[in-house]
Amino acid sequence: MAANNNTGWRCRECLSNGTTTNCVTAANMKSHLAIHGYGPWRCTGCGYIGRRREAITAHHRAAREVSVGSYIDPALNARINQEVEECCLPHQNPWAGQTAVPPPDPNALAAAIAALLRPPQAPHMPDPNLITQTVKIAVTFSDAMNEVEEDDTNYDQVQTWIALVRHHANCIQGVQTIKELDEHMEFMVGFMQLYCNILDGTPDEIDAASNKVDDMERLRRTIRGE
Repeated sequence: MAANNNTGWRCRECLSNGTTTNCVTAANMKSHLAIHGYGPWRCTGCGYIGRRREAITAHHRAAREVSVGSYIDPALNARINQEVEECCLPHQNPWAGQTAVPPPDPNALAAAIAALLRPPQAPHMPDPNLITQTVKIAVTFSDAMNEVEEDDTNYDQVQTWIALVRHHANCIQGVQTIKELDEHMEFMVGFMQLYCNILDGTPDEIDAASNKVDDMERLRRTIRGE
């Protein structure tokens, strides 16, 4: 779509109203035409035309329409593109009013209505077996933490970590999404690693604690699909 001057496009409807609106690109011109009611959004219920999806949503509220949606209508898009060509300078045809509003594109309307009727997709639920494994690792680790003798300087901190690991282990038994489960596991792995960093036990105790952290991280990667 070419033009013979620096302006590019000039709105014919604005000129007919005594104003001048110049656009330097076809996209700018198309965006401007939406102001004149060209769309391209449409209401699935009554066919109301709007500039943006938000305009259709506002219409739904004002008209108290329920169980309706919005969609971009290819028929309106074609009408807009036709007027964009007409607004390209130099104008080839004088303004004679807006072209007739086309009926809704049947395929686009049917697809939009079908999307409204489609039940919302349930969130991806975590595998109950993986939750059970996670809880088992957390409980085993926290029990081991409680049995290892710590010096007085670390006792209160270790007890806090034990309580937090058990808290998150309890929480994950009621999670509904992978994201929730992963967030709780992230906290537990963090507290478990902190404990391993200060553990002053026997080599077997240290290895056992580190292995549980590795097990938890491995399980977390499995849950995340990594």
